[in-house]
Amino acid sequence: NALKDQTTAIAFKHFDDADHQKDYYPFQSLGDNENFYIVRSSRDLHRIDVCRYNIPEDSLYVLIEERFNTYIDVYDFKVLSNGDIVMASERDGWSQIYLHSSNGTLKKRITEGPFHVCGLTAVDEKAGYVYFTATGFNREEHPNYIHFFKAPLKGGDVTMLNPDEKTHRVNLSYSRKFFVDFASRVDCAPSSALYSVNGKKLLD
Repeated sequence: NALKDQTTAIAFKHFDDADHQKDYYPFQSLGDNENFYIVRSSRDLHRIDVCRYNIPEDSLYVLIEERFNTYIDVYDFKVLSNGDIVMASERDGWSQIYLHSSNGTLKKRITEGPFHVCGLTAVDEKAGYVYFTATGFNREEHPNYIHFFKAPLKGGDVTMLNPDEKTHRVNLSYSRKFFVDFASRVDCAPSSALYSVNGKKLLD
């Protein structure tokens, strides 16, 4: 084993809306006919490796290494059509999103600031945006409120898409043009609304 008492997991493709409309859909490994991706972690979760296994070569390539002296969250990642990897990391002390090349080399950071990225929702390569959830972005509200955001893949300003001072859960459409927002807070009734990905509320 590369890491002491390591745990290894295969990375799977994400289901989209079209998949969920089927009666049955199988889990599919992330990759193609020649490669698939795995994540291995040490027992103490101080070391995480994102790896690509090449089937014809029978070889494992370590692409991204995360090393800390504290617990590391095992974050989800997305592989783009050109093989680049979009992944969240706490390497600067905050959970932020980074873009890596297909061989794992860091190309750029996509987000930056004193807020915490909770998870990657989707990447729209055609439009050039990554969608994600985060907390602590608005310092004037409770830091535990979760919001939905988008940021340009090339880097730039982050846009909050559901600014109501509540915790939000979203379902993003397969077209990446709309999302349904479910908002809640302990002192008011839950609500739902339809938004465009530009942050415009279309329907309550």
